[in-house]
Amino acid sequence: GRAFSEGLHQAIEAKENVKINEDLTPCISSMRETLLIWGDKDTATPLIDGKIFDREIKNSGLAIIKGVGHFSFVEDRYTYLKIMESYLMR
Repeated sequence: GRAFSEGLHQAIEAKENVKINEDLTPCISSMRETLLIWGDKDTATPLIDGKIFDREIKNSGLAIIKGVGHFSFVEDRYTYLKIMESYLMR
């Protein structure tokens, strides 16, 4: 909801606990049933990384939002929420 969104924005602005360029490949083997939502214009974590995660994580799905970058949930909130709704209602 709104409180989550505001808290997320505050954390991003304060850059608290934000790790940049962290290699997450060691975590992939333990991930299960993961929904990946990626912006096709993401330069912070390029789409090719999302495709690698999708290929390596068992039971994952990759949803790509066109025209947005790293913060797809802010840049195209409507599409992001529709993807989440679809995933959660299955």
